[in-house]
Amino acid sequence: MEYINRNTVQLSATVWYSNLNRQATARPSAWYFTKVRSGRRKKMADHLKPVALLLLLLNFCMYTIIAIIGGWAVNYAIDQGFIIGPGLRLPAHFHPIFFPIGNFATGFFVVFALLAGVVGAASCIVGFTHIRSWSYHSQQSAAALGLVAWALTVLAMGLACQEISFDRRNAKLGTMEAFTIALSVTQLLYVLSIKAGGHGPVPVERHNALGR
Repeated sequence: MEYINRNTVQLSATVWYSNLNRQATARPSAWYFTKVRSGRRKKMADHLKPVALLLLLLNFCMYTIIAIIGGWAVNYAIDQGFIIGPGLRLPAHFHPIFFPIGNFATGFFVVFALLAGVVGAASCIVGFTHIRSWSYHSQQSAAALGLVAWALTVLAMGLACQEISFDRRNAKLGTMEAFTIALSVTQLLYVLSIKAGGHGPVPVERHNALGR
């Protein structure tokens, strides 16, 4: 029995040492591949950072122009609007959002384009903060707000296409339409660039070998 127990102990020790050596030889290779992968990701992020900055500056300029023209259109509609009161008749083809300029789709387009311009400009300001830090935590807020701004821009772009189909609009509204259609593409490219180029410390919960 004592001889068998000694053999069992020696066999267990041999298996334990072999597993330990196997883990020791496997760790450097896994560490090496992880290091190489993170290095490639960082290089790609460094290449995408100037692209994201260029798109951010372009989007900020266009969103600001849309917000300015949209504010002017709303102010003009308020000043030149009609008064509803006793004895006054509503104009022909009246709808809830009535604008004295443009066509039937102008009121809806201006309202949603103004919202997209304000939210888009705010997302660009958050994007500038992310470009400075270029970390995981700033990436999440910049990408989320940028995606919301892109959704509003796509909605305004659909109304812009509807307004173009009706015709009869001035040059300022045409500028808003062109910038809205362009932003529906450039804003999406900006969001994709910061998502693909984001790198930095990622909060990961680690456990030791004992599971504590």
